[in-house]
Amino acid sequence: MKKNPGRKERRKAEKIAHTKGYGNQDKYFSKKVSARKAKKKRDNSK
Repeated sequence: MKKNPGRKERRKAEKIAHTKGYGNQDKYFSKKVSARKAKKKRDNSK
């Protein structure tokens, strides 16, 4: 993952994360971890 992804990228990752059900931790945590988890999931599904 790029060091500082654009806002668009982050939003995409967040959306995926929320649909996968990671979005219910506290806001800061869910943003950071969910995006990372979503990215992993996306890469693994290829």
